[in-house]
Amino acid sequence: MQLTDQQQSWFDGEGGAARQWAMAFNYDLGSFFDAERMVPVASAHLAADTVLARQPGAELLSFLEREGARVAVPAWLDPCAVDFGRAAEWVTSYGVDTVFVEKDRETQRLCQALGFCPTHTCINYQTIEAPAFGDHLAWGDTGAAIAANAIFGARTNFEGGPSALASALIGCSPDYGMHRRENRRGNLSVLLECAPSEIVELGGVGGHRRASRSGLRHRAGDGRRCCGAGL
Repeated sequence: MQLTDQQQSWFDGEGGAARQWAMAFNYDLGSFFDAERMVPVASAHLAADTVLARQPGAELLSFLEREGARVAVPAWLDPCAVDFGRAAEWVTSYGVDTVFVEKDRETQRLCQALGFCPTHTCINYQTIEAPAFGDHLAWGDTGAAIAANAIFGARTNFEGGPSALASALIGCSPDYGMHRRENRRGNLSVLLECAPSEIVELGGVGGHRRASRSGLRHRAGDGRRCCGAGL
């Protein structure tokens, strides 16, 4: 993979251990998918999932905080696992372990220490900021990634937690998958011969993640979002 001079310096550790980790992670990811370069991203969206990340994820976030890491682009958080305003109710009424509540609270604290905005939404394109046509992004929510690509004409893969985190810290992502023009054409055409009247019905208009659809007349933002999330 061809790196810019700055990217190479980060890869070599000249930007500190946090940037070196992020650069190495995205370099390995891009190499696996035969990416030839990195592309600058306009924003990042992280699903900081305490359940999936477990102890290794907590240790990584703690390491990045100790190194003084900060995001390089606007970066938002997906919903967290716990409603902290109702944490006591969750523990007493639903049997949620207090240890898990505190682990999730610490996950959110660490992400905010890195500069992630505590938006806690999976529809950041609707409630925070819509991406511009052609923007490269590093978004880690399935519905958000589909909306970015299909509705706004931006370019993002569905990023796992570590790759969204790495991209946020260095402001770039490997140029593969949905970042590439040749991968963005639908490979299945679906003709709808019905007229969904309720937003919830649009969730069933799924099928294939790269399908193109005709006959879909519901243009409301919520309807298109529901259709994308159904994929």
